[in-house]
Amino acid sequence: MTNVYQFARALGWYSVALGATELLASGRLAGALGVPDRADRVRLFGARELAHAALVFTQPTVGVWSRVIGDVVDLAALGAALTPENPARARVGAALGMVTATTVVDTVCGLHLAGVGGHAAVSGQAPVLSKARPAPPLLRLAPAVLGMAAGAALVAMRGSTARLPENVVQRRARAATSRHEVERAVTITRPVAEVYAFWRDFENLARFMTHLESVRVQGEGRSHWVAKGPAGSRVEWDAMLTEDDPERHLAWRSVEGSQIMNEGSVDFRPAPADRGTEVRVRLTYQPPAGAVGVAFARLLGEEPAVQVDEDLRRLKRVLETGGTPTNQGQPSGRKNPVTRGLAQLYDNRRTA
Repeated sequence: MTNVYQFARALGWYSVALGATELLASGRLAGALGVPDRADRVRLFGARELAHAALVFTQPTVGVWSRVIGDVVDLAALGAALTPENPARARVGAALGMVTATTVVDTVCGLHLAGVGGHAAVSGQAPVLSKARPAPPLLRLAPAVLGMAAGAALVAMRGSTARLPENVVQRRARAATSRHEVERAVTITRPVAEVYAFWRDFENLARFMTHLESVRVQGEGRSHWVAKGPAGSRVEWDAMLTEDDPERHLAWRSVEGSQIMNEGSVDFRPAPADRGTEVRVRLTYQPPAGAVGVAFARLLGEEPAVQVDEDLRRLKRVLETGGTPTNQGQPSGRKNPVTRGLAQLYDNRRTA
């Protein structure tokens, strides 16, 4: 009759099989679950499973409880992937069911091991400290339970990925064709000529627009823009200067065929009561569909208007103080809601 230590050893071999599969077929597994960009995470989970196996074979109680912790991590990762936008959500749900059943089995095994002092190595026999006991009924049923869960998962994973809900399809279609417009203004206590000259050199834009990595002027009104995307990625496009009314108005737009279709304009006007220059910015962009569109949405933030407000406040500081405040070398100067609020109060008082 199988005792609890032999069952723990079987769980160790299960970890070996699962870990090897996740390491060798990480790309296919991630794609099957609708998250092809998470292959690296799947490989990491595979390495973790092999570590669980090593612990189970040497310290069964510790090893099985480490499996329980790993099960919880797997449940969290699968839960994050179970979204309406994921066309493979049926497969994710099936995987959740399989991992849930595994979690129950691991937990029962861990509790029983803790009850018999199972910190000795697993060799098919119980340690000297306790007499070998048969596995409890629930564990004896575990192979059947896991087999049924695996069968249900395979049935749910058959065929192609599920269709997206109609409301999700419609929302994506609207996002792919919609144009987003942002208009914001700021008053800078510097002469109009100085503010216009600073902006007219597009290479200066990256000094205060945080989502830009660089703007390189190529001549004849053309410039190359590089934006910062998530995880160190980049989004690039070319733009043309379409209007240039010295010390009054500038306008530009991306060239045809660019990854990001966008355009912008800025007006420079003397502020009332000789308080400097009023800068009014208008931006219009149309995020493309696909991964590039997602990256562009992320780099602009969830609320583009807020991003533009912050960029204009940085422009104000650059021109009024000669530099942009930095947190480098100031461990207590990290940006938080309080410091952001104080900065905005400072800007409002300077232009009041």
